Amino acid sequence: MPPHRLLLLLCLAFFRMGDVEASPWVGGIGVSIPVPGGEINLSGASWNPESNSLWLVRQNRVVWEVGFEAGPDTFRVLRTLTLPNATGGDLESCTHVDCSVDELYTLSESQGRLARITGLNDSAIVARVWNFEQSNNGYALPPETPSGDGAEGVVFVPDAWLYVSGFRYPDGSSFLGSTRGMHGLIFVGHQVGGRVFVFDVNPDVSEDFINHGSFLTSATETCGLAFDRSVGLLYIWHNPNDTKNSLEVSRLTSNAAMGVLDRYEVQDSGVPTGNFEDVAIVPWDACGTLSSGPQQRTLFLVQDGGTPNLVAFPGYICSGTTLGIEEPPRSGPGAAEPVVYPNPSFGRSVLSVALPGPGWLRVGVYDLSGRRVRGVADESWADAGTHRFELGGEGARKLAVGLYFVRVETPWGRANTRLIVLE
Repeated sequence: MPPHRLLLLLCLAFFRMGDVEASPWVGGIGVSIPVPGGEINLSGASWNPESNSLWLVRQNRVVWEVGFEAGPDTFRVLRTLTLPNATGGDLESCTHVDCSVDELYTLSESQGRLARITGLNDSAIVARVWNFEQSNNGYALPPETPSGDGAEGVVFVPDAWLYVSGFRYPDGSSFLGSTRGMHGLIFVGHQVGGRVFVFDVNPDVSEDFINHGSFLTSATETCGLAFDRSVGLLYIWHNPNDTKNSLEVSRLTSNAAMGVLDRYEVQDSGVPTGNFEDVAIVPWDACGTLSSGPQQRTLFLVQDGGTPNLVAFPGYICSGTTLGIEEPPRSGPGAAEPVVYPNPSFGRSVLSVALPGPGWLRVGVYDLSGRRVRGVADESWADAGTHRFELGGEGARKLAVGLYFVRVETPWGRANTRLIVLE
């Protein structure tokens, strides 16, 4: 049975097929965040889950990193940079590929150019560029129109999630893995027709990429993209006009119709109005962090012209939809951090957890709904030091294809890590 069919069976309560009913906005009330130098406009945003910081771009090649600090101001600007001219003009969006590396990818609307920016701690360098408007594999990213409609949103999606989701290219062909060394695909949202284009990019060689065509979405203008790496949902922000914005949630499949992204939900009533042009989101497994409540997380919108230019919605519900997903497990302070290797796995992995002292130890594996699918350890007394447990393999049932959370509970708190199982 193909991996995406197994995943659908595993997550039946989580996924739905075909088009969905319109739904209300679940983000609550927004809070303005001041960005010195960005008062006139902002154009793009990307949340880095490793550094817990928000990256912002403006058309004039200025970028900001914004961090969270508990206190009356909550967020503050950590650094401001002006990028080199080689990024291209009219920067509209940004994304992270390897979130542990201090680099950024930016998208230029006027040239359809993706740029890899390194050296953010010192002097920013444009390491590589890819001009997506050139014809490639029979496709080309449409150029910016005279009225200013062009490529506006960009996000990276890792291979592991494309495998697990049963992703197919827009032409219906099966996804067998990216081939250019980025270990994932670049998605670009376009204002014309609301299409989302898919690129396989070589991160080490300029202009080495494959254009795999584009998907239709639920609206006529796509201007923002965000991907939640903790649960594999793609968030697509639509801005056909300032009074009719919508947020589409997709699961990376196109099972209902070839070349059309399946929709998990479309939030199009009560949505914030204004020329909001990009979206960023704190991941599902970080619910209850920053200034959000225990069943909430933060979503960010940036506005091009008008005020406010950066708005945080700390009341965005954990599931990110009205359809409901049980509250995810969350880490507590002092928890023993688990490590799973290999991850992604093919059904057999080893969990390692280091205890700072002797005490009780409980380990379990949970699916996306929060259901416990595997009890790994339940020890009333465990010695200090590293403990290892096999997750699948000889003497244990192999885990089915899908995404899991491995939860470790000790006297020092609770910690979680994700486990992706491939076929």
